[in-house]
Amino acid sequence: DILIILDCMTCEMVNRCVDEYSFLSDMDSIVSVGSTSTEWMEKTFTQNYLSEVNNTLYITGNTHSHDWINYEYFYNVKEVWKEGWHVDSKTVPPRRITDTAIHHHRKSDPKRMILHYMQPHQPFINLNGTSLYEDSNNMTLEELHYLEGYSREEILDAYVGNLRAVLDDIVLLLSNIAGDQVVISADHGEALVEKSVWGHP
Repeated sequence: DILIILDCMTCEMVNRCVDEYSFLSDMDSIVSVGSTSTEWMEKTFTQNYLSEVNNTLYITGNTHSHDWINYEYFYNVKEVWKEGWHVDSKTVPPRRITDTAIHHHRKSDPKRMILHYMQPHQPFINLNGTSLYEDSNNMTLEELHYLEGYSREEILDAYVGNLRAVLDDIVLLLSNIAGDQVVISADHGEALVEKSVWGHP
């Protein structure tokens, strides 16, 4: 009934806070169809799944939707990033997605919903006022590590902070929207120096 996409979430991030949220259960991992949001959208929203997508409301904070989805495939598309972009934090806060989802669920009661949150993707919204928060707005993960000296653990902790921020909002979402089947997944993962790779793709 409801698919919740958390942008660049990984199992390692979830494992850090799985005991804090009762709805995180039956966790498993899969290989994504893409290593970026654009590749994921291109390979997910295809004619192969047109009958399902036709009755799906897609609510997204991901700016790539403008160029990588076919609006006519969906029951409706709400691109929250167009009005919900937070200039200072350079992202769409979780609450904008949550509020939009609750509003449209009550208004039109769509058969299926996909909610695409931007967290835990950087920038790190739960670190306001810290140097890592400021740096994450303007630097890649490699730059954060090699130029600014942040450790892998510090960067992972920042992602987990972002994850908690969006999971807290999902608590609110699930208390206001009824769905028999709710799945939380990701569009793609994030490399934190595995095989000497930072970030994505």
